[in-house]
Amino acid sequence: MLDLDTFLETYDIAGSIVLLAGSRNVASVDQQKLKDLGKLLAKRSTQIVFRSGNADGADSFFIHGVGEIDPSRIEIIVPDPKHRPKNRVAYASFSLDQVDLLNEPTLVEQAKRNTGAQYGIDQYLGGQTSGGKIVSAKYILRSTLMVTGSQQLKPADFAIFYIDYSSDKPGGTGHTIKVCEQMNVEHIDQGTWFSWLD
Repeated sequence: MLDLDTFLETYDIAGSIVLLAGSRNVASVDQQKLKDLGKLLAKRSTQIVFRSGNADGADSFFIHGVGEIDPSRIEIIVPDPKHRPKNRVAYASFSLDQVDLLNEPTLVEQAKRNTGAQYGIDQYLGGQTSGGKIVSAKYILRSTLMVTGSQQLKPADFAIFYIDYSSDKPGGTGHTIKVCEQMNVEHIDQGTWFSWLD
């Protein structure tokens, strides 16, 4: 099992991007742990940039913890510029709208592995900007972008997740984990990092 010191020795280097993400449903007994991890990582590292997706739940708890220590090392990836602006004040943000998806074949290919989003992605790539399938597609593309990066955005080097084990629906978090696996991005969940808080 990866320990905190080994993680820091490996990833606290110039240009390192660590993704902090997870389920929207966070057990009440775990919420403070996510904030505490964010604070711990920000305190113990000096060079890691912490990337997240600006979603309710795990993303928000992780990033609020980091933000209490060093908001300058937070990078938020959003599906569009109007996505929950109050939650990303003082954080650097990057929108899916800034990506030329037609010139990002890896990002699109990985996003389309989510079979439920394929039709919406094709619609979005074809120029449609509204509708339920488009909204879902943009969230899947955003989740994919957080891992793969783009021509303007460095890929993630490592990912830390909080998973709602009580749910049998993988959702966006499950998709993001699958992208990590496809892109060989090492990742852990609370089964590992809870021990870092001891």
